Order: sequence, then structure tokens, then C-alpha cells
Amino acid sequence: MAGELDDHALVLRRVPYGEADLIVDLLLARSGRQSVFARSARKSTRRFAGGLEPLVLLEVRWKPARSGDLGTLAGSEAIERWHRITTHPLALALGAWWTAAVEGVLAPGQGAGDAFELAVRVLRWLDGATDSPERMLFGVMRAELRLLVDAGFWPVAGAVPPGSSWRFTASTGLIADADGRSLPGAVALGVAELELLEALVAGRFPPSLPVRPLLTLRRVMDLVWYSVLGTEPRARTYLSTVLADTFGPPVT
Repeated sequence: MAGELDDHALVLRRVPYGEADLIVDLLLARSGRQSVFARSARKSTRRFAGGLEPLVLLEVRWKPARSGDLGTLAGSEAIERWHRITTHPLALALGAWWTAAVEGVLAPGQGAGDAFELAVRVLRWLDGATDSPERMLFGVMRAELRLLVDAGFWPVAGAVPPGSSWRFTASTGLIADADGRSLPGAVALGVAELELLEALVAGRFPPSLPVRPLLTLRRVMDLVWYSVLGTEPRARTYLSTVLADTFGPPVT
């Protein structure tokens, strides 16, 4: 059909419409984030081979929207499935969370090129990871930070300062402990947490990943996401449940 384009895609979100249709939010390699209408997608296995599921790399044929309308998804085929993600509880929770984070930070039309490649690379890494749960969690947080930095949302500028008297808020980033004690929601960071934060900002894995400081750093990331999105991010509740099952309940 005239005007149709071929591309690779990830499903960010899908919403049932009517008896058999779907409205699908896609991240496309060449066109970024796009919302499309997939007619009879819940019934047609010929046009949508392998389904329109998250955590699958698709080859799609679609037609861009006219102004103010949805695009049209003519067909799709699954070309790469990440089976381990869907069978490993922590990998599944992190994959769902990562997909929600990508969706949350990208506006319509954004995300072509480097952002798409990052999104796919993280899912491939999760699918092949034989690392410890701690490394899986830290690896996804590294990717989250890359997303936040590229979008201009990461509040920590420059190097992470040494010492043990710091707190973190989404509005101020790192703040002296004495100044941050009265701020609602400020997270106290000790030496171990600051070492992990420094490694996170530097984009490297530290020699060790102690669980409690790692989970505190997860709280720091959650504060930033809440500030960016204005609400608890989608898939966060599921990730919290799996993290508690994996590492034990959070220490408050």
C-alpha cells in the first residue's frame, strides 16, 4: 500500500480496542515512538505473525499518521524473542520496568536511532545475563541513568563527592546531610551508597554490589522517575514485589 514503511520495532504498550483491534505504542528504529492502530490484531495470526507482545523484536510494516490521527499497522513479524526474560522472574520484572522507563522518557516522535539501539541492547543483555541478581539490577539502573541523562532529567552534575554525609532528592540531587534532613523523602547515602552511585554515574560495574546499598540506590532512581513522570512509574509495583522476593523486604 502506498505510504507504508518497513522498520524494526519494540512494543512499549498495547491497549485493546473493540472486539479484536489494538492501539499499540511502538518504538521504531527509524521513526521513534509512534502510536498505531492495528486492526484485527487479536485475531489475525497471518498479518501479525508471533503476536504484538512486549519484550520481542519485531519487523513491522506501518503507515504514518495524518495530523492528529493514529498511524496504521499493516503487519508485523517477530524476528527475535528473548525467551529467558519471560521465564526468569527478575529478568521479566526488569524487562517490563525497562520498557516502561523507555516509554516514560520519550515523547512521540522521539527515540529513533541511539535510543532504540539502547533499548534493544539492554533487553538482549538481560536475556543472556548469567550474572548475579545484583548485577542484573545494577546493569538496568546503568541503562536508566543513560536514558535520564540523555533526556536532561538526571539531577547530579559532575563527579559524586566523597564522604558519608549526603542526602539525595530528585529536585536538588546530592545535598549536604544537615541541609537535607528536613526535606521530605530525602534518601540518606553513606559511603557504600556513594561508591555505588559514583560507579553508576561513571557507567562501570563496581568490584562488589552489597545488597542494602544497592536497594537504597534503587530508591534514588525511583525518586527521579517519580519526579520526571509525576506518578509512580508503570511496572514499578511488580518490580518491587520481585525485588522483595529476590533480596528480602526493604529496610526502612
